[in-house]
Amino acid sequence: PLVLESHDGWKETKMANYWKEEYLSKLRSAEEAVREIREGDTVILGHCIAEPKALVDAMVANAQQYHDVEVRHMFSLGGGEYAAPQFKGHLRANPFFVSANVRTSIAEGHGDFTPVFFHEVPKLIREKRIRCDVLMTQVTPPDKNGYCSLGTSVDYTLQALHSARTVIVQVNENLPWTMGNHVHVSEFDYIVEQTEPLYES
Repeated sequence: PLVLESHDGWKETKMANYWKEEYLSKLRSAEEAVREIREGDTVILGHCIAEPKALVDAMVANAQQYHDVEVRHMFSLGGGEYAAPQFKGHLRANPFFVSANVRTSIAEGHGDFTPVFFHEVPKLIREKRIRCDVLMTQVTPPDKNGYCSLGTSVDYTLQALHSARTVIVQVNENLPWTMGNHVHVSEFDYIVEQTEPLYES
């Protein structure tokens, strides 16, 4: 497992470590975590480089166990395997932006497209006009107080995190720590540790 130590050399104290037990209790494999996706769920993926490859791969591998699960995101750099025609009835892409990886599924009619202004997505999620049953995204390892950064992809991801019934995060050491909104491990339902290269355009 990930070694939970801060980059600033904080001391081991009860105050500093209170969140670690909760973190460890939420650790799952990617395969275990995606089993929490339910029939008819809408799954929102973290935006751009925050798309959690390990979780998406596990979801695709488990596709035959789902029924009528919708996958939504803005710009995506991933493979978009969930949009393949063989997953019809199990997984269906319905992005807010037509990335290259889902374009064919939309053109062939086994995927959807919902055009929307990017800046309105958080509001629409907050107002429940865009469903968000499950959020899957990447985060940084936690700091000494148990807070993680969403990296460079806060945008609609933060609102989705607050709105989702189930929050599944992939802890990736390569995701950059950015200043601004940080999220405590108590806000996650399931945590998957998987460090891998970030997507690049």
